[in-house]
Amino acid sequence: MIGPVPLVFSELLPGDRVAGLACLWTAELRRTRQGKPFLRMELRDETSSILPAILWDADPDQVYECPSVVLIEGDASEYNGSPQIRVNTLRLTKEDVGAYLPGTYRPREELIDEFTGLVEMIEDEDLRGLVNHVLEASPGFWSAPAAIRFHGAYRGGLLEHTLHVMRICLSSADIYGGRVNRDLLLATAALHDIGKADAYDGPESRQPLEDERLLGHIVRGVMLVERVARDIEYAGDIPLSDVLHPIISHHGELEYGAPVTPGTPEGLILSGADTLDASTTGYFDLWRDKVDGESWTYSNQSRGWVRKPNS
Repeated sequence: MIGPVPLVFSELLPGDRVAGLACLWTAELRRTRQGKPFLRMELRDETSSILPAILWDADPDQVYECPSVVLIEGDASEYNGSPQIRVNTLRLTKEDVGAYLPGTYRPREELIDEFTGLVEMIEDEDLRGLVNHVLEASPGFWSAPAAIRFHGAYRGGLLEHTLHVMRICLSSADIYGGRVNRDLLLATAALHDIGKADAYDGPESRQPLEDERLLGHIVRGVMLVERVARDIEYAGDIPLSDVLHPIISHHGELEYGAPVTPGTPEGLILSGADTLDASTTGYFDLWRDKVDGESWTYSNQSRGWVRKPNS
């Protein structure tokens, strides 16, 4: 007897009957104006394409873990001119979710080797020691996602994003020569998102732990670096406040979650590097998730329409 087969979204046409397996990527319980619960979802297939889906009359007490493999029955339809799936029944399965998950754009082993090589380029021994001790205290860093959505929302995404930011900062240090501290740029780039390590319930989870929701990754990261600096009795030539400032300010603007705005050249460069890579990687991630045939799509991250890359 043949069991349920994985769905391929690019093969679906409006009006088609849908029955098969997909990855429940996101799930949000909402209510209609009349107070009736419904489930707004994003489903992912094994080609990494994502489609929105909706389940009316959802059970408000049901817990939906994301990501997980689900068996769905329903109909392919359109909403505001875009494809979606209207789900009639949804059942959680014990199928391995690994086949549905995207990964880094390069092998993770290559990213690890390049990242550790850049850390070794930090000539200040005290600063390099602080970075390595913080990494030792953050075992989840090597496999954690960079975000829940928008960019690097996959195993190893945090490592990949951090490496990109370090490379941008290294190039910036070469451009501005002795006017910026290269060691400080590399160190703070390596640690800027360290608060995201161990912030999720596993590398495939899209559910932040409670302290990540309550504190946010910037505060978590600063607390971790301060604790490690205290434990190792950090007393480098670069004051700890100068190390913490680019990390605290890397979101650039107060409205984007930065407790303070960048007040040093290293803080300004790190903030720009973070934004550049998050936006660019988010752009490629967006198209990796799209059904074939589209040439333009709306990006919530950039708040505008973006064109499909040429390759």
